[in-house]
Amino acid sequence: MRFIPIMLALAPLAIVSCDRPSAAAATSTYTVRARVVSLPGASARNKMMTAHHEEISAWDRGDGTKGMNAMVMPFPLGKGVTLDGIAVGDVIEIVVVQYAAGAVPYEATSIRKLPRDTKLSFE
Repeated sequence: MRFIPIMLALAPLAIVSCDRPSAAAATSTYTVRARVVSLPGASARNKMMTAHHEEISAWDRGDGTKGMNAMVMPFPLGKGVTLDGIAVGDVIEIVVVQYAAGAVPYEATSIRKLPRDTKLSFE
């Protein structure tokens, strides 16, 4: 009986922690430049944009090696990240957090529009 109040107090934490990976599970944070390829529709349940990003040389591949070539890939949007003012074709800077565990392996935690004439390298 004496454990019931403790269990009730901890229950909300368990529910919240299932939603997104915890900050403790974050392995790395990367800042990458990209061009927006597609945006989610207004009714999209999973808020995810697609962008053609430059190489991410420090990306942890999970097998002890590093690096990700430039490519087009989806970016799930983290809590509070909006695409207000962002359009297909815009050049952006994305801060991406990669997680060691959880249902979401990575997500964009911020997006900033860059000047249209910003040169990107996709080599």
